[in-house]
Amino acid sequence: MTSTTTDLLAALGVPAAAFTGGQRAVRSPIDGAVIGQVHDAAAADMTAAIGRAHEAFLAWRTVPAPKRGELVRLFGEELRANKAALARLVSLEAGKITQRGRGRSPGNDRHLRLRRRPVAPALRPDHRLRAPRPPHDGAVPGTRWAWSASSRPSTSRSRCGRGTRRWRWSAATPCVWKPSEKTPLTALATQALFEKAVARYEGAPRFLSQVILGGAPVGEALVDDARVALVSATGCTRMGRAVGPRVAARFGRCLLELGGNNAIILAPSADLDLAVRGILFGAVGTAGQRCTTMRRLIAHASVHDELVARLDRARAQLKIGSPVEPGNLIGPLIDQAAFDAMQAALAAAREQGGEVSGGERALASQYPEAFYAVPALVRDARADRRGAARDLRADPLRAEVRDAGRGHRAAERRAAGPVVVRSSPTTSARPRPSSARAARTAASPTSTSAPRARRSAAPSAARRKPAAAASPARTRGRPTCAARPTPSTTRASCRWPRA
Repeated sequence: MTSTTTDLLAALGVPAAAFTGGQRAVRSPIDGAVIGQVHDAAAADMTAAIGRAHEAFLAWRTVPAPKRGELVRLFGEELRANKAALARLVSLEAGKITQRGRGRSPGNDRHLRLRRRPVAPALRPDHRLRAPRPPHDGAVPGTRWAWSASSRPSTSRSRCGRGTRRWRWSAATPCVWKPSEKTPLTALATQALFEKAVARYEGAPRFLSQVILGGAPVGEALVDDARVALVSATGCTRMGRAVGPRVAARFGRCLLELGGNNAIILAPSADLDLAVRGILFGAVGTAGQRCTTMRRLIAHASVHDELVARLDRARAQLKIGSPVEPGNLIGPLIDQAAFDAMQAALAAAREQGGEVSGGERALASQYPEAFYAVPALVRDARADRRGAARDLRADPLRAEVRDAGRGHRAAERRAAGPVVVRSSPTTSARPRPSSARAARTAASPTSTSAPRARRSAAPSAARRKPAAAASPARTRGRPTCAARPTPSTTRASCRWPRA
């Protein structure tokens, strides 16, 4: 494993001195082997790097935007040319399955094109992406685990979790990047590719991008420096609570991309075949170690039992193993701390009455120094359980029974994170509970509110009249959403279990 990593880093242009002989050991989550030893910087080194970035800003802002965009184009070419090597390095250092790492790499092109131009095509038909990028005086720090640095590199501060590196050179903003202490090698590789692009570019100032490795003191020096106009940080909510107030204290700008407890609310009209596959990938892909991981499933009572049974069967079919071997869908957790946090969360769920399936350690005899885990499913997790509100970088999925309205309110009340409602385009027309109660009240001859109830239960003719279809002239020129996928349009080659 070590020799493979050394060969990859050398092929990507990383000097051997950058990942050998240092005081911080870098271990592969695949087998726990040491694959590098990097050198940590001090807080003074971060302060000096920010000063160099400020000087680069004063020179780079005088270059016309099209010329700055040319550097971004050259960097994109370097990323595309080394996509396979970057994906392999991501798998070795972060434990991401190779297919996922390769899938992230094409995203480089889209994001880098968007950095060069304020308007770019979107993945959805008839849509455009607009991203104006005003320049910022100084460096733009952020954070990211290495697996995504190859897809959307960003400057960073990190104590836990993952982040993104958003290149802002086309907006005349240099970057100071502090990657996660757990995955610094991909950061070094990405920086080496950027330096190759700078070598092909004529007239770019030095220090447009700098990678500074280190622990919490280095990150604190970056966050507290008043010359840093924008701090872009990605990681856990604990990190966000520490970074946000410190940046606000100096009236700086902060862009936080934090983990959360993302929920899917499943309506009774949802397609369960599609839902099972989507929920499974959203919950256990990348072993649950990403900011978009789906942590909570709020299912309608009418479909809950069948859905949970399907998920449990599909969960048992997932193949766990080394992410560099083809066919494996679940790789390892990043380290023992992540595994221990997962076990603590599952133990708390059991104490609170939840029924837990899975979650035990896997492949311990084959990989004694690595931490693979069977995907976990927690049944009937009530909304008032405090464990559901934790930001956990692992893969337990909580399935709850609710109606859609209560599900929305619970998701909004309990924790941060997006909520997705999964339903079919057409739903059955059922009377609203308030209308049904009003109708029963109106039927009672002793009710004093019978006239009002009848008015509520019997809408006017104007309300009963179906809405006319929008004319072509009224919708002409407007973007339309893509059609919802159906089982017939889903790719047959998808290897995620159906049930």
